Amino acid sequence: MTGAALVLLVGSTYLFFAWLDLGAWFLIVVSVAVNLPLLVVYAMYVRPDDTRRLRLASLVYKLTMLPGLLALLLARTLT
Repeated sequence: MTGAALVLLVGSTYLFFAWLDLGAWFLIVVSVAVNLPLLVVYAMYVRPDDTRRLRLASLVYKLTMLPGLLALLLARTLT
């Protein structure tokens, strides 16, 4: 279930880029600072048997919100 939500999240960032014409900076920041860490953390740390790994994955997911907001600000000001 988490994998499906992650695929929807990552896919939606590229759909919004295409539909709303958010600019190249949005695409760069979202791809490198948001989507890549989300995918890496999911692949490496999300295992249901280890609570410590789940906490770390949760922290990384929360921290990727900051570059996501930065990407939206760049898209808004540079386009």
